[in-house]
Amino acid sequence: MHDEWLVWLPGAGLSRLAGPLSYRGSARGARGGPRWRGLLLPLVGVAVGLAVAFEVLVGMRGPVTVGASVEATRAPDLDTLVQRTPTTAGPVATAAPQSAAPPVLLTPTFTAPDEDPRVVEALGALTSDADLVGQLLLVGWLGNTAEQARATIRELKPAGLVYVDNTRSSAQAGAINSAVPTIAQQYGDLPLFVAIDHEGGIVQRITDVTNYGSNASFAANGASETDACLRGQNHAQQLYSLGFNMNLAPVLDVNNNPNNPVIGTRSYGADPELVARLGSAYIRGLQGGGIIAVGKHFPGHGNTGVDSHLQLPILQHSIEDLEKIELVPFRRAIAPETDVAAIMSAHIVFPAVDPSGAPATLSYPIMTGILRNRLGFDGLVLTDDLVGMKAITDNYSAGDAAVQSIGAGVDLLIMAGGLPRQIAARDALLAALASGDLSRDRVQEAVHHVLRVKARFGLLGGSGPAAEVCP
Repeated sequence: MHDEWLVWLPGAGLSRLAGPLSYRGSARGARGGPRWRGLLLPLVGVAVGLAVAFEVLVGMRGPVTVGASVEATRAPDLDTLVQRTPTTAGPVATAAPQSAAPPVLLTPTFTAPDEDPRVVEALGALTSDADLVGQLLLVGWLGNTAEQARATIRELKPAGLVYVDNTRSSAQAGAINSAVPTIAQQYGDLPLFVAIDHEGGIVQRITDVTNYGSNASFAANGASETDACLRGQNHAQQLYSLGFNMNLAPVLDVNNNPNNPVIGTRSYGADPELVARLGSAYIRGLQGGGIIAVGKHFPGHGNTGVDSHLQLPILQHSIEDLEKIELVPFRRAIAPETDVAAIMSAHIVFPAVDPSGAPATLSYPIMTGILRNRLGFDGLVLTDDLVGMKAITDNYSAGDAAVQSIGAGVDLLIMAGGLPRQIAARDALLAALASGDLSRDRVQEAVHHVLRVKARFGLLGGSGPAAEVCP
């Protein structure tokens, strides 16, 4: 080992230097070489320190700060977070001003809260980084049988499966969902989320069960909160009977752009208070029926003129604009009386909130700054699909999108494409975790969010939520 010296360097404060020129015990000194050289480094340090002190005294430079300030340890506010988005490769939304060298994001040390013993036991079963990273993945598969999902389950050890174009048949879905737990158990996996889009109206993947119509037509017929709660209960009964435990619904977007090509009748309407009331009541009914609700698409997809399945939308909304309309339903859903289990992100750029050009899914100022810090959401955060939507795939690789999403504050990545891209994303997450580009604290926090929802809904044993009695 080399002796170390503390030297005051201009612009750097106290710096720790090491070298082989130790005046005592160095290899050269032990061989009887000249020892006067060992005094060189401390003498240079003293000289430089005197020079800096002189500069301060005569006003040539401001005071030198040693170490991190108290301010640097505080939770950053939203304005600070906007300037702290990593400037990784991605689309540039506008010519919005950017800091020349944004500071490194603060990453607080994750401390697990007092945990449900089921969560503690599940964590103990995750014995490798591959196990941990697997719990960040909600993946699709190609085929219409459980056996065709075997390779995906074996290779990725995912948190769950998501249906995309696997089947429209309730009988086939029931058969798949009854066989999947056995396959997962054969590979030592934790119980899986089994998710599907079941909004009603034009988005209902299982088509041979009753379709209760679109949210827009439901609201237009004068639906009450009780009606919305019962609608949620009806959907829960349909899905629970088929072996699903997660519904990627409801849509909480306020559809205030008549030219919106992707939300439209999927929304309850253009009034944020109406969307908030009916959406939250639906969540209570759905979750009271044992199905995990996922409010989407945060922070709001209702005012876009572009479909994020086809290209990357850009909205010039400020945080004040979002507070007036888009965030209203999400605030109601997050409130304790609703307590939505999960929220899905939108692949939309908000340059007034995050000048980096990153879509919301990959944006720390949005997913952490707004959703976590400003709205106080401590539940499960999902992405929209990362490998099947051009808003992402035209601008990011699967691996980059995965790493940046988790770094932004997302917990669970929907990856509905084939196994090669899913493996690429998994491997990128493992590499980022190993290198420190993705903090272990952040990954552990995400896994805790996943497991807490699994425990809450009885996937890890015990009972799920109490049944909701719609008023």
